[in-house]
Amino acid sequence: MRRLFIAIALFVACSVYGQPLITEDRMFLTVSADIVKLEQDIYLPVFPGKEPKRFIRWEYEYRNGLLTAERSFPAVKESLWTEQKFEYNADGKLIKDSCSDPSYPGFDFYTKYEYNTEKLLVKAIQINKASGKISRMDTYKKYKKETSYHKVSEFFGDDGVIKYTSVFEHGLKRMVIHTKGFPPVKYEYDSAGRLLSVNNRKFYYKFDKRGNAIASVAIERGMRIYNFIRLTYADGTVTGSLEPDKEFIRMWDNGK
Repeated sequence: MRRLFIAIALFVACSVYGQPLITEDRMFLTVSADIVKLEQDIYLPVFPGKEPKRFIRWEYEYRNGLLTAERSFPAVKESLWTEQKFEYNADGKLIKDSCSDPSYPGFDFYTKYEYNTEKLLVKAIQINKASGKISRMDTYKKYKKETSYHKVSEFFGDDGVIKYTSVFEHGLKRMVIHTKGFPPVKYEYDSAGRLLSVNNRKFYYKFDKRGNAIASVAIERGMRIYNFIRLTYADGTVTGSLEPDKEFIRMWDNGK
C-alpha cells in the first residue's frame, strides 16, 4: 500500500514542472513573491456530514517567488516520501529539477529544460537516473506569446507511450486533449486567474488578508475534497492552518 501512495506522490511531484509553469497542474495558484513557504494538507474525498481524513501533506519553499524545493509526506508527518529541487539560470528560467524518494531506490529522476534563442521553453525531458532512460518528454510549440502555447506530453513505459496535448492561454491551462479517444478536459478560471472548474469539478476558496488561498474545496458529484494551507511570508507572518477549518467545512456541508 505504501508503494501505491509513493507512486501517486511521485507522479504528482515528478511529472509537474516547476515555478514558471506552476499553474499548469497545481490546484493552487502561483504564489506572490513575498511567500517563502507553503504547506498544504490534502484530504480524502468525503460526502457532506462526514469528517474529512488527511491523505497527504505537501511543502513548498520559495525564493523571490520561484519554487526551490517541494516535499511530500504521509498524512502523519513521520517520514519524507518525495523531494524535488529546482535550479534556475540568471534570468529566472528553470533549467533543471530532480525528484526522488529517499527510502525507495529506483524512484530517482531529473528533468532538464531546453530554450530557443528567444528564451522560450521548447522541451522538458525527464530521465530516470538509474536506467538513464527517458520517462517523460514535453514539447512546447504553437507559441502565440510566451504564456500562450501547446504542450505535447509523452510518457514512456513498459506498455508503450501515453500522449496528450495541453493548451495554454495567458499562462493558464485551458484544455487537455488525449490521443486515445478520451474526452477533453476543460478548465475555467475567474478574472483573477483562480481555477473555478475542471470539467464537472468545481473549486471554491478561502483567502487570507493578502489575497492568497488558505483553504479550498473541490466538489464533484456531491463529494468534497478539502485542502488546507499554511503560508509563511518573508516578514515572518504566518496565515492559515493545516488543521481542518470547521467553519469552512460546515459552510460547504450545507452547500454554502
